Amino acid sequence: MAPKVPASHKQQRRDTILTAAKTLFAQKGYEATTIQDIMDVTKSSRGGIYAYFANKEAIFHALLATLMEEQAKWVATVYEQTNKKAWQTLLTIIHAYRPVTSEIPKLTAAITEYMYIYGRRPENSAFVSDRYQQGLALYTSLLQKGVTSGEFQPIAPLQQISSYCITFLDGIAISQLMLTTHSPSISDQLDLFILSLAQMLGKEAPDSL
Repeated sequence: MAPKVPASHKQQRRDTILTAAKTLFAQKGYEATTIQDIMDVTKSSRGGIYAYFANKEAIFHALLATLMEEQAKWVATVYEQTNKKAWQTLLTIIHAYRPVTSEIPKLTAAITEYMYIYGRRPENSAFVSDRYQQGLALYTSLLQKGVTSGEFQPIAPLQQISSYCITFLDGIAISQLMLTTHSPSISDQLDLFILSLAQMLGKEAPDSL
């Protein structure tokens, strides 16, 4: 009888595969990355990969789910670190997209590539919708905290403002792929976004750009 593999070991192997895949997808893009690439980096057999994931697409889906979980934890941590100030938390999120410090574009190309080619397939519609709804819920929850605390007096429904945030920041991430990383135009656009967001949330002026 084969020895039982501890759950902790299985989770470690799964995390190792996802970490390697994240690096490869960022470097090569979705289509160019192969299961063989992941096997080489993790020193795994093909069966060793398929024991955890059915195919490359399943790995990518799991990676995006993990990234969403990490983002939610990060936002919660920032919210606590700012003494539960929703506006300062929003500014921290937005500043993460600035070209000088941003690492976001590293995976943006692969995500954009995947969504454009594969995301529109009927079998992926539930995954794409769920991912968007999770992002929407994350922003809406943060904005609601600001309303509850009296920070915000929004002039539009919170879900609409949340959707605006997602659309704008996704667009900025894509722009960073196409422009030089030190282009001042992206920082200028983020400054304007902060001003417009402050107006939407009923703040007379942002605390900081």
